[in-house]
Amino acid sequence: MTKTTENLTATNELDAFSNVNLADSFLLNIVESPNQISFFIEAKLDEAHRAYQAPMTDARGCYRNAELIFPNVRSIVWEKKRLSPILDQNNAVDYGGIDLFECLGEEYRLSGEWGTVKILSDKPQLILKGEVL
Repeated sequence: MTKTTENLTATNELDAFSNVNLADSFLLNIVESPNQISFFIEAKLDEAHRAYQAPMTDARGCYRNAELIFPNVRSIVWEKKRLSPILDQNNAVDYGGIDLFECLGEEYRLSGEWGTVKILSDKPQLILKGEVL
């Protein structure tokens, strides 16, 4: 079964992604190693997320730095890779969002302005880091 970011959060298949809006999150970096690929993001948390905190009045939501880890990678295939930085109004750099997140067993497909990648790995993990941004 294929899952996109819109319906991935509604499933129990990947509990770590419940109430995390990947499409409205910001990709900050991608780090590949022989057995793992990590996506460093500013993750947008929905109100139902256990770590959600009300945003400051000028914020667009609750964001936390996070690492999206695909462990025990057996294959990484880039269909497109175009890491062109995007500057926001505060001159912070990101590479867009994760617009598509599909999973079929141990194969995952992610896509955004930064490119498209297919990953064959164990179940991904999302680790929240630091304070609310």
